[in-house]
Amino acid sequence: MKKGLQPPYEGPNKIVNCTEKVFQILRHGKEVSVSVDRLKPAYVPKELVYVPAVVLGKEKVLSKPNEVFDTGEENFISSNRQETTTRSGRRVRLNPKYS
Repeated sequence: MKKGLQPPYEGPNKIVNCTEKVFQILRHGKEVSVSVDRLKPAYVPKELVYVPAVVLGKEKVLSKPNEVFDTGEENFISSNRQETTTRSGRRVRLNPKYS
């Protein structure tokens, strides 16, 4: 049980091997098998993507995670008005009467 005001998860962790449903990650220097359902994607800035990992006597370690792009709100600028797209892909148009 975690105390109050502590993050409910640890990470990001290095991926050693992965299958369709199970990832093997390095946690505290040990190789641990974790189900896909228990994992959470990590959004890492591009300047921090490459971090060399050292593992003794094991297979290669994937030190560059697959790039995950945030699909947050995207703004499209029209000729004189601005349209916003939500994460689900719907277009939001503001009423010019209230702008």
